[in-house]
Amino acid sequence: MPGLPLTGETGRREFIKKYIIEHMAKTKMIVKEDQILVDVETIFKEIEAAGGDWKKVWEEFKSYLKDVKGEEEK
Repeated sequence: MPGLPLTGETGRREFIKKYIIEHMAKTKMIVKEDQILVDVETIFKEIEAAGGDWKKVWEEFKSYLKDVKGEEEK
């Protein structure tokens, strides 16, 4: 990347930060076999949409994870 120092710890950190911002910021959710990775902005938007009820959003995400894992609701 032009103009970005790639030497030293600071240069590596800045490169990684810039790469993440440019390439990964568009991904809102990644669903794997046993986990769900969610963009933090998406989580806060869900909490806002739920009127600030973070526990409700937490329960919804736990339910999604159970579905992904194939677990039955108790």
